[in-house]
Amino acid sequence: MKHRHVDRGFTIVELIVVLVIIAILASVTAALFANSQMQARDAERRDGLAKVTDALAIWTANHNNTFPAGGYQSTTAIANGVCNDGVAKGWVAKGRYTCTLEEVLIAANLLPAGFTDSLPTSTTYTDTSLPGNLNLSYYPGMNARSVLVLTSLEDQTTQDLAHFQREALKCGYTQAQFDDTTNDIRRWGQRDAICFTY
Repeated sequence: MKHRHVDRGFTIVELIVVLVIIAILASVTAALFANSQMQARDAERRDGLAKVTDALAIWTANHNNTFPAGGYQSTTAIANGVCNDGVAKGWVAKGRYTCTLEEVLIAANLLPAGFTDSLPTSTTYTDTSLPGNLNLSYYPGMNARSVLVLTSLEDQTTQDLAHFQREALKCGYTQAQFDDTTNDIRRWGQRDAICFTY
């Protein structure tokens, strides 16, 4: 009696199992890739925040420990490297107000031209009614001679939240103000900060 060897292909069930495994692996890989991209953008935002506060430290040291004017309610364009008026709060980005913090720091050669535009945009707050990247902002601290410089994040970790809270408290904001999402330090979608003192 002869045994015949029969070649058979995959069964439908085996093909479905293989396809399901491939689909699961692809979705896990895509999720990991998206998460790593988000973390990379957040790292760029944190780096931008640090560069702005470093630039402010140099600027204030070179200008008798004064903070640059400009920002919200500025009415005249930058002249001789300074803003002449403004409340010195709001968005950092050039183009957002008549005279901005970014323009002052660029004029002093402390930031490169197009600095805020080179950073990832905010995904937590968007407003296309005016130009400028809504990633970085700044608000006067409750303590004298302090400013809270803020940035948006896409993936705020518990460590980010704790750091944000410590910096807000260092600048004199109370726990109640920090927790209030209608307060300027929270309502614009900012998720990390550095308390800059001068």
